[in-house]
Amino acid sequence: MLTLRAGPAGAVPEVPPGAEVWRDSDDRVAAFGFTVAGDRWMKLPGVASFRFSDGPEVTSFAEPGVSEERVLDAYRRTVLPMALQALGAEVLHASAVRMGEGVVGLCAVSQTGKSTVAYALSRRGHRIVADDAVPFDLSGPTPRALRLPFELKLRPESASFFGVSGRVTASDHDDSDPAELAALCVLERSHPSAPGGPVVVRRLEPASSFPRVLAHAYCFSLEPPERHVLMVERYLELVARVPVFEVCLWPGLHNLDRVVDEIEGAVQAAA
Repeated sequence: MLTLRAGPAGAVPEVPPGAEVWRDSDDRVAAFGFTVAGDRWMKLPGVASFRFSDGPEVTSFAEPGVSEERVLDAYRRTVLPMALQALGAEVLHASAVRMGEGVVGLCAVSQTGKSTVAYALSRRGHRIVADDAVPFDLSGPTPRALRLPFELKLRPESASFFGVSGRVTASDHDDSDPAELAALCVLERSHPSAPGGPVVVRRLEPASSFPRVLAHAYCFSLEPPERHVLMVERYLELVARVPVFEVCLWPGLHNLDRVVDEIEGAVQAAA
């Protein structure tokens, strides 16, 4: 596991031409990624810059007036998954819950509802084990989900619906051992006019699930090419070994119980 430390005051390199650019759901720049003199950098405008190489540490350089709490949150949610991927691991942008002995990942773009669905599943007794990032390991007899520090954050509408504060910390759901990755669910919004009702769950074949799951992969850079090839090979193996479900759901929270019912039923049937 990587560790975070605060760096000394000093110059942070300018974002070079050709840097990787990640945008949020409103098309605003959320982060830049680039490499300078062998060091990898991630710059989150208005928050901090982070430097990492091949060692066990990530160094943060906070912008003036930014709190330690905000820097730590940015590190856990954005930088740590990217750093792990750049250093050789594979990480999915997903929330996850533990159903029995296995972990079920909930992949989705931001604001689709993966954290809300994860929290709804937790109210059925399924332990939350991740929010935003799920590293996985394919080296053993069964694919395994690894655990990172996290804090699940519910949007105000969801927090009000559940009657909670909206913050669920890792200490509330401590489960540090790797567990079998039992299934992946790709959550997507559907229009109320779409056939099938407020939620439709169907299992995908590996060929069709591969691009859907790969779309939710953390990837610091497509260079060098051999690292990119290895990532693709691992995701091909992942979807060949783990059941993948498409979950199409209407907007809104009033159908949440049905969404949870359908996911539970699909995962249990696959098991």
